[in-house]
Amino acid sequence: MGLSSFINGHYARLRDPEADSKDFPWGTWDTLRVLIPATWQNGRSRKVLLGVIAFIGALVLAVGAASEHIIVPQPRTEAPTSAYLHLLRPTATGNVDSCRAMLSALVLGYPVPTMHVWGQAFNNRDLVEGGIHMSTLFGVLHYLQELGSDRDRDLVIIASGSDAWFQLPPDVLIQRYHQINKGANERIKRSMGKAADVEGIKQTILFTADESCKPNSEEEPACYAVPDSPLSPQLYAPYTDRKNSNPDIQVPRQPPRYLKYSGVIIGPVKEMRALYRRAGKKSNAVGDKTDLQRIFNEIYGEQEYQRKVMAARHSRMESLTKWLRPEREKEKGLATETTYHTMDDYRGKPLEFGIGLDYLGLISHPSASGESDFAWVHYNSADELKNASQRIHVKPPRITALPEDLVLARPPYFAFNAFEIDLPNSTWSDLPLLTNVRTGVVPAILYDNAKINGRTARRYEWWRQMWYQPDLKSLIKANILPSKRPIAVDTDHPDGDVVWFDKERERRGARTETGGWIPWEEVCRGSYSRVFETDE
Repeated sequence: MGLSSFINGHYARLRDPEADSKDFPWGTWDTLRVLIPATWQNGRSRKVLLGVIAFIGALVLAVGAASEHIIVPQPRTEAPTSAYLHLLRPTATGNVDSCRAMLSALVLGYPVPTMHVWGQAFNNRDLVEGGIHMSTLFGVLHYLQELGSDRDRDLVIIASGSDAWFQLPPDVLIQRYHQINKGANERIKRSMGKAADVEGIKQTILFTADESCKPNSEEEPACYAVPDSPLSPQLYAPYTDRKNSNPDIQVPRQPPRYLKYSGVIIGPVKEMRALYRRAGKKSNAVGDKTDLQRIFNEIYGEQEYQRKVMAARHSRMESLTKWLRPEREKEKGLATETTYHTMDDYRGKPLEFGIGLDYLGLISHPSASGESDFAWVHYNSADELKNASQRIHVKPPRITALPEDLVLARPPYFAFNAFEIDLPNSTWSDLPLLTNVRTGVVPAILYDNAKINGRTARRYEWWRQMWYQPDLKSLIKANILPSKRPIAVDTDHPDGDVVWFDKERERRGARTETGGWIPWEEVCRGSYSRVFETDE
């Protein structure tokens, strides 16, 4: 039996979620390798590839272009299921930033994006930022409702704005998403006690974390009711932040504990649909002059308030007064006489949406909240790692070796037809990776929202240092073959192994929220020289 026949026969169930045929839809092992949770990083000698995928537990031998690798996924007895991974990017017009954002997703193997609010003009002076907030909200809601209940298990990534670029592949991002939720669910059980199990409280939707609760006030549940960050304040010692831009008033810098809407959001379609419906109702209730940051702050704060109500109810506490009206700590520089705003207590969980935060910035970290925390480092250079830590006085150093999930990740230059393109045989350790030196984290998505002292130009400096920049054209060629391709195998999903797919075949552009097609030429209009850093 030939290798292709072996693969076709045993992997027939790893197919497009909407495919009618039971035949494996790609035909060669080169296109199949992306499905396996990779442990290849040693790329010199020829080795045997040992794969145990989901329901077969079979021995697979495969030949790569330059090497073969040992792969040992976690076996499960049940067959894997398949679902779509969706990438949404609210983008109104084509420019250099939206072009870079789209191409960064392409070369790393993410789905073709759907660009909401494309082609719309936002110049209504009576609305926040001309009206783009509400158009984005209802555009995303419309997209989620159009998917239907048969797509409830699909996963959605919303990368707000065009200043978010991908640094790591989707298999790493998805694995981190599950790991973050797992840790959060353990904290929820500790904080809520038996109420967590009785009420079925779990985290499923992940937002970027921020150090600021603006534009909400500190007396609202949106700010005071949210949990403290699980990170130690010592991560940021000895640095302090100026309060209200007054150099004479300083408070210790605290780890992020608030929700950041204009960052990255990840969650299943069913839960995201319910969340955006709630946001739509809030918007309709208060009018179009509010902004999405305020709306989602309120939804998160209300959820956390009601979680404490549930915990108290199930633990038969006689009063919530102590929690609802605590004194503020003087050392935090806040008034002690102010009374928090309370809200009604609800039976059941009508305000529960499974929202949680990416405290460590494993998915994305807004750079404006810690400009000095980041450095570009090669993990194969001990000197670079040491110097980055010394620069901001991190002792002991927290970046000493490549993060384990990148050691186990697929190679950076993996692509569907990479065997026809001349690409480097580099490992993640060989490449410059933007790293949070304080936390030791390499974010999957770089979100440069820094607009402090004219620092918007930094995103242009960062783009030149992205690891794929020198080979961007070759990577694009290696990833533009039309195909309804698999994105990754997810062996950490709580409901069993899942193969994630892109629902699009064409790759040279993006979709609009109404299903129209936007070719590259429109997204990247007049910006190729700055995207590729050439004079061509």
